[in-house]
Amino acid sequence: MLGDEVTRKKLREANIDSLVKFSDKSPRGHEPGILLYALEDIFKNTTSSATLKVSYIEIYNDSIYDLLQEKTGILNPLAVNESELGKFTLKGVIEQPVRNLSEVLNAIKRGERNRHYAESVMNLNSSRSHTVFQVKLRQAAADVTVTSEIVWLFCA
Repeated sequence: MLGDEVTRKKLREANIDSLVKFSDKSPRGHEPGILLYALEDIFKNTTSSATLKVSYIEIYNDSIYDLLQEKTGILNPLAVNESELGKFTLKGVIEQPVRNLSEVLNAIKRGERNRHYAESVMNLNSSRSHTVFQVKLRQAAADVTVTSEIVWLFCA
């Protein structure tokens, strides 16, 4: 259960408050946000044949960056492509396979380290960007003739 003290402590140590949306207003201390509750539910209700992938992008200064790419200096912006059917895709975005909540938290933590931060008048540690965290679930039905894919987007 995400509300237990061990989980809350582990999440605070991961230092990913900006995406998981903790609230100090709860009488029990830090409470996980909707992303963590959704992920807990996803992992609890998927079969072992399901594949789960996450991606984490940032929109900053009119460019889109993959926050899961290895940072060897400056992040390279992603190209936006449009198909003939009008579907937009990001060329080269990493969709990292994950097997449990811990691997998701590690991906978020890595992404947060890659974000653009700059001081502003209102906030000394402002990200000055917007992010989209995508969770993609692909699961075959029991008869294996139908495969479905569900995508959730979490924006900050």
